[in-house]
Amino acid sequence: MRIATVAPRDVYQDVLSNHFPNGTIRSVLYDNPDDDLPLNNGVVRMNVPLAGFEFIPDPNDPNKCTCR
Repeated sequence: MRIATVAPRDVYQDVLSNHFPNGTIRSVLYDNPDDDLPLNNGVVRMNVPLAGFEFIPDPNDPNKCTCR
């Protein structure tokens, strides 16, 4: 397997997140195509219309969590 880095990627996203009493965090990230964001020389702008993640604390180890 070969991995090649073509160019750095730049993503601007807004985020909404919910924080629950048990420590779980759920976040939704979204890209607003109407935003007038600055362009940077040598950086490729990447479109990510919608993304999300959830961090769930490990009940047996406070220093660990599951991310999905």
